[in-house]
Amino acid sequence: MHRRAMSDPDARGVVPVLEGDDGFVLAESMVILDYLEDIAPVESQTAEQRGRMRLFAALFPGRLSSFPILKADPGSDEEAAAVAKLRADLRLINTFLLQTGPGPFLFGDAFSYAECAAAPFVQRLRVVLPGLRPELDLKVWVREDGLDRLDVWMDAVVTRPSCVNSLPPPQEVVESYGAMVERMKGTKPSP
Repeated sequence: MHRRAMSDPDARGVVPVLEGDDGFVLAESMVILDYLEDIAPVESQTAEQRGRMRLFAALFPGRLSSFPILKADPGSDEEAAAVAKLRADLRLINTFLLQTGPGPFLFGDAFSYAECAAAPFVQRLRVVLPGLRPELDLKVWVREDGLDRLDVWMDAVVTRPSCVNSLPPPQEVVESYGAMVERMKGTKPSP
């Protein structure tokens, strides 16, 4: 599949690909999720729930990024602003989740399209930030800000077996992101 959908066949699976039996190929997470939802909709979901699920998937996964924090110098005003922005985004996500029910997932016990879209972002946030900036504690922020619904949701997402099995070893993720952040800053990573 990678050879047909990616120019670099040796690249690690950075672009999700879905290939049908007839050779039909789709790439990119959101496109694949839309396609799967269209061909196999969850019958028990209402139109409102499907709309809220798609809204969540469109608005929130990108807000679960530690990149602005990691690109800033530790202790700088830029880092403080990035931390404040992430915490504000976490509060928004918590509010949205509170409006959908008790969880653990967006709509109860069912892992949805929204979780599929957000899972890689939640996984990386929970691994990369403490791995590269241990002094910035996501768990403390969640507790201080009273984001209990978000905490339950993130735990449910990252402990789901399919999510656990899709993430490389934490140290590999941390090292990869550390090198990427250093490249983005224009410096070489430390050995």
